[in-house]
Amino acid sequence: MAEKIKVLEVLNSVGLGGIECIVRDLCRNIDRSKIDFEIAIMDGKALDQYETFRSMGIPFHVYPRLTVKTAPAFMAWWKNFFRERKGYYRVVHIHTFTTAALYMKYAKQSGAYVIVHSHSVIPKNATIKKKGRLVRYMLRQKLQDDRYIDCRMACGQMAGHAIFKNKPFRVLNNGINTERYRFDPEMRRKMKEQFGWKEELIIGHVGNGTGTKNQEFLLKVFCEIHKKQPDSRLVLIGDLTRIESKLRDYAEQENLTQAVSFLGLRSDVPDLMTAMDMFVFPSFFEGLPVVLVEAQCEGLYCVVSDAVSEEARISDWCTFYPLSQTAEQWADLVLQAWEKHKTFDRSQAWKAVVQANYDIKSSAKTLQELYLTCKPKP
Repeated sequence: MAEKIKVLEVLNSVGLGGIECIVRDLCRNIDRSKIDFEIAIMDGKALDQYETFRSMGIPFHVYPRLTVKTAPAFMAWWKNFFRERKGYYRVVHIHTFTTAALYMKYAKQSGAYVIVHSHSVIPKNATIKKKGRLVRYMLRQKLQDDRYIDCRMACGQMAGHAIFKNKPFRVLNNGINTERYRFDPEMRRKMKEQFGWKEELIIGHVGNGTGTKNQEFLLKVFCEIHKKQPDSRLVLIGDLTRIESKLRDYAEQENLTQAVSFLGLRSDVPDLMTAMDMFVFPSFFEGLPVVLVEAQCEGLYCVVSDAVSEEARISDWCTFYPLSQTAEQWADLVLQAWEKHKTFDRSQAWKAVVQANYDIKSSAKTLQELYLTCKPKP
């Protein structure tokens, strides 16, 4: 039997975010008799899925937290790490594309095949200080250097061109477990009963309160929906710690307290999606969010910001709408879409996702082939 190859997946954390879940599912669906995985994460970051990865027999390495002051120690750690493992890893797959520039040289010098993976577009967040934007720009410029990268990879065309400019890259679809995200009418009944949700229009959203998902505008949209259809509810899933008090204050001000459910981070997102009727996603920017693939697999009609890559439309039940439109216009669109979609047979929706090659088994097969056949550039 051929010796198994070693692959290092570099992440910020093993929280419940989309990137972490994608890597988890890829590890689950790649032939472990041929490939051994290891994970590297940043110190002090989320560990929600730590035990999940450990249960798969995947060891962890914890690298230092990166700040302006700790940058020298951060780079020294990586230099020493790869020096000690020279010739050990066949592949180093970096999912932290901005900071990759700081250590991909050391990964390459260790003899590994280096993959830098873009999972997003370039943020246009005004809250990032000018100095921070300059640092990020300089780091991304280093990703144009061919000496230390064997393969540029992206979740979609927009995410690839945004980070890698005119350099060639491979697209790896954000595949999902389509069996887990199939509409289940019995589970829908159980979840609605568990939360006491009546026969009301349930608008769903999944996303952390990081400033990119635009939940404040979403709440304004729901306020307009609720005026037109009082038997409606907004279900928010994700870590909203940074903005939850502001959202709750607005809900109270508009008498929506009883109509908005803040569920926080959840491990039962597929079951909760089954209980939803519509999915609204007004992000300021995205690459190709896996949650939209999941929502479409569940047969949820998705109303999405046009700042999100059009590649996320993998079904007929997904509409992109400009953020320049008012909350009332968004509300009208959501209600119109619901009128057309409410008789749709959601039990067959998963087939569209499989046909579009967004099943995790397809993505895992593609990545496994690359891992097993790749050869580092000299």
